[in-house]
Amino acid sequence: MAPDAYEILDVPRNAGANEIRKAYRKLALDFHPDRNPGDPEAEARFKEIVIAYETLRDPAKRAAHDSLPRGSGTRSPRTDKDSGPFDQEWEDIFSQIFRGRRGAKKPARERGGDLQSRVEITLEEAAAGVSREVSVDRLTVCGQCRGEGTDPEAAAVACRLCGETGEIRFHRGLAEAAIPCATCMGSGTQSRKKCPGCRGAGRLSQRERIRVKVAAAVVDGTQLRVRGKGNEGGGETGDLLVGVRIKAHKIFERSGNDIFFNQPITIVQAALGDETTVPTLGGRVKVRIPAGTQTGQIFRLRGKRLSPPADGARAISW
Repeated sequence: MAPDAYEILDVPRNAGANEIRKAYRKLALDFHPDRNPGDPEAEARFKEIVIAYETLRDPAKRAAHDSLPRGSGTRSPRTDKDSGPFDQEWEDIFSQIFRGRRGAKKPARERGGDLQSRVEITLEEAAAGVSREVSVDRLTVCGQCRGEGTDPEAAAVACRLCGETGEIRFHRGLAEAAIPCATCMGSGTQSRKKCPGCRGAGRLSQRERIRVKVAAAVVDGTQLRVRGKGNEGGGETGDLLVGVRIKAHKIFERSGNDIFFNQPITIVQAALGDETTVPTLGGRVKVRIPAGTQTGQIFRLRGKRLSPPADGARAISW
C-alpha cells in the first residue's frame, strides 16, 4: 500500500491548503537535516514530509493520491537501509524533484477552490429560461499582503527553515535535489508579523451576489458552471457550480422535453367527439376530441414543447 500523505503530515483528508502548509512547515523544521546531523531516520522522515507536501499541494497529484488504496494507518520511519523501495507513486514524485531543479523558483500559485450553490425554479421558468441571483461566501486574496499572510510593512528576517537560501536541499545517493521552501515561498526571507488585514490567512471572506443564467429547457439536476466565481487561491480562480432543481408542477408532468397533462372528459364527449380547451405552459388552447376517443389516448399539440421542436409536441392524455 502507498504511504498516506495526510497521515505523514498529520492533517485530515479534507484539510485546506493553509492547514497543509502550516503542518509541513512545522514538521520540516523539526526534522530538517541541519537540525539532525548524522541521523538517517530524521533524514528519511524529512524526505517523507517533503514528498507528502509536494503531493498534497498539487491538485492533480492530490486527486491521484486520494484514489489509491491506503494501508492500515500505521507508519514507521523509512531509512536508506529499508529493504523495500518507495512505492511507485512516491518514486514518480522523487523523479520530478530530481530533474536538475537547482534554482529556487517560487512555487506555483494554487488554484482556488470551487464553490457550490443551488437555485430552485418553476417548470414555466425552465421552459422559457430564467436569470437568478445566488449569494455565496467567496475567499478573495488579501489586497494588503497579496495572499502572503505577512505584514508587508514589517521588517523581513531570514527564513528559519531554509536559512535565507529560498530552497530545501537534500541528497539521494549521489544526486542532490532542491525544492522551493514553502515557508518563505522561495524568497529566503519572511516577516514575523501577521498581516493585519487578513490576520495571516492570506485571504478574506466576503458575501457576493452572482447572477446566473439558466437556459431554456434546462433539465432537473443540471449543474451550471460560472467560471472565475469560486475562491481565489493566488493562481487561477475557482468556479461556482450551481445546481438546478425544478419544482414539481401541480398539473403538468415532464418527460424529456414533452409536457404531459391529464384532461378528464365525459363518456359522451369520448363517444361522440367534442371541442375543449386545455392548459399549456403558454396559456389555454383549443383541442378537438375525435369521436371514439379511448381512455389514456395521447394527443400531441405540436409546437408546445419546452425547446423549439422540429417534430415534437406537448402531449395530452384523455
